[in-house]
Amino acid sequence: MCIRKILCAALCALLLTGCAQAGPAFIPHGYLADESVAQVGKALYAFLPKTGEAGPRTYLCELRQGQAPRPVCNRAGCAHMEQSALVDPCNAYAAAGRGLLAAGDALYASDGRRIVRYDPEGGAPEVVLETEGNLRCFLVLEEAIVFSLQGAEGGGFYSVPRDSAGEAPVPLYELDGAGSYIGCAQLLDGWIYLTEVRMDPGGQMNLVRVRPDGSACEVFAENAGGHCLVPLEGGLAAVRQGETDYEVVLLAESGQAVHTLCTTETYPLLCPAGDSLLVDEGLAFPAAERALWRYDAAGELVGTAAVPAACGAPLGADAETVYYWEETDAGPNLVRIDLAKAAER
Repeated sequence: MCIRKILCAALCALLLTGCAQAGPAFIPHGYLADESVAQVGKALYAFLPKTGEAGPRTYLCELRQGQAPRPVCNRAGCAHMEQSALVDPCNAYAAAGRGLLAAGDALYASDGRRIVRYDPEGGAPEVVLETEGNLRCFLVLEEAIVFSLQGAEGGGFYSVPRDSAGEAPVPLYELDGAGSYIGCAQLLDGWIYLTEVRMDPGGQMNLVRVRPDGSACEVFAENAGGHCLVPLEGGLAAVRQGETDYEVVLLAESGQAVHTLCTTETYPLLCPAGDSLLVDEGLAFPAAERALWRYDAAGELVGTAAVPAACGAPLGADAETVYYWEETDAGPNLVRIDLAKAAER
């Protein structure tokens, strides 16, 4: 089942020693731990363990060029070591595993059961949503918070008002199988695109789209989806699973595949880079060698670049640079690959 290959990326460590001054437009994808980077203004934030500290505890940190990550604290006198009932900047055990999003001047994170809002500049963390199921991914929209939820008897995708999240969630799309779940949600052209993973025998990914107000819902493409979808001039780039491999395809407005960009043996990871597309041919453990495929806005291949074997999933990219976490003998750090100077694969 392809989702197992996707989740291998969550094994990568989430650490950092530096960051480029001109940060890319990071796209949080919801459930890959090493993609949980958010930008507020010119500052970048991530959940990181404290240097030299063992265990599952992580802290919200501001990432600065050429400096150690700076822990963010919203509580006077906090030593960044106290326990808290909230997923807050001082002690967020699992927030990085469920996404870190920026909306306006606030940051939102989830520990898999709650969504918490907090201000990097000060103020107490606020629980804006609390559930009894497994909250897999979420988006913070202008007027609503939308999220996927999985329980013992099924689940679906729901909406609550952003300014009054205590109201009962409104279902936007409900799953028809208890084992199925939504692993990714992305807002494009006024639709929320959902990657539904069906776990019944013979199950597959399906790409579903819904309107944020619940006025429309439809299956956009069968056997298609991914941890990220990238719009190009020729269509929407997504992943489709074959019998023995995977295809990166362009989907037309009708949802039909109109063009195959490349085929990979392991699950490919898509990353927007300005108006273009980067395709990491996939994480395999252990990975001896990996390539990054580069496509222009029309979906035409313009080159490939070598990716260090120790890299995790691509964090994000702009038109000139792509960022990765890399595990080294000296410890994990952020890798900046200049696409114009990258070694061809």
